[in-house]
Amino acid sequence: MTRALKVTITVLTVAAVVVLGAVTVGLMTGGGSSPQGSGDAQILREDTRTLSDGPDAELVEVLDFECAACADLYPYMEQLREEYGDQVTFAVRYLPMHGNSLGAAQAAEAAAEQGEFLSMYQTLFQNHGQWSGSDSSQKETFFDYARELDLDMEQFRADYEDPATVERIAQNQLDAEALGVSTTPSFFLDGQRIHPETMDDMHALIQEAIDS
Repeated sequence: MTRALKVTITVLTVAAVVVLGAVTVGLMTGGGSSPQGSGDAQILREDTRTLSDGPDAELVEVLDFECAACADLYPYMEQLREEYGDQVTFAVRYLPMHGNSLGAAQAAEAAAEQGEFLSMYQTLFQNHGQWSGSDSSQKETFFDYARELDLDMEQFRADYEDPATVERIAQNQLDAEALGVSTTPSFFLDGQRIHPETMDDMHALIQEAIDS
């Protein structure tokens, strides 16, 4: 994607709309700018899942795997990670708000226990249209993805159903809400909430963080 292809980041009440040419993607980013939250809320914890391990900056996306805006943004986040992943730690926190969001996060967490968080993260978004928006549980679909990733299914099931997995996801949600995040996707760069309006803005903010 060239930087001429802009992603407008604004509050949505409906699914993001991808406009060919401008490629404008609406994002639900919540309220105004806010600093690191008070109390015990943390945007990063020891068990936070990461997609890269760059030393110069940390970009955290608070997401909901079933969120249409998160799915529309996913290709651009992959491009950012490809460009900056050796310099920036890209991390993920969950804020489940849809019917199968929790199950998707459980699948990602269970895959992470076998070192395959990135693969499940990509699989969930790449197949978003297959499972999202359903009124019925998509647990078996998530288990099919685990089989496709050649995971140990006995371990995957145990980790998926482990109450500790649900507790970790619940802590993600508590942290997000305590930090003033009520919609997805939302972003924190080096611990501070950011509200980029275009992909140029996102690039500039990341580069500034790297250079500082």
